[in-house]
Amino acid sequence: MNSKPELIVISQNLMGGGSSFHRNMLSNKPDDYFDVKCIYLDPLHWEAKRLEDVALGINDVVFEFENESEYDIAKRFNQHISNRKSAIVTNLSEELITMSYFPKSNKTVFFICHDKGFFFFFLKYDFLIDVFIAHNIEIYVYIRELLLL
Repeated sequence: MNSKPELIVISQNLMGGGSSFHRNMLSNKPDDYFDVKCIYLDPLHWEAKRLEDVALGINDVVFEFENESEYDIAKRFNQHISNRKSAIVTNLSEELITMSYFPKSNKTVFFICHDKGFFFFFLKYDFLIDVFIAHNIEIYVYIRELLLL
């Protein structure tokens, strides 16, 4: 039995603000408080710059996917998400789709809404999300307005 709570963070194996945000978040977590697992999404069909300095921890994984069906991606991705009592930090469709096909009753789902481009996920998957994290004040105000409707 594990004594520390698990923290699963979904990031990307792509250069950009999202992966930098996650790296900074994880580098400032309390030492030895969580069993951390970072899953780096790697959409092979995207022509994008991959991370050059990824240092995978013992529990970390790079999850590659291509032009597969939504369900096939979710089925494979689900193998990397335990139902252990824990928190999972989400941002993108792949993890939310996976959680909708394969619900995890022991997970507290955090969703980071980085900018307006993420509102679609917020609206479509709000039934899964326990905690909304706004990346800036404009996003916070918008999410708050939506939740109060």
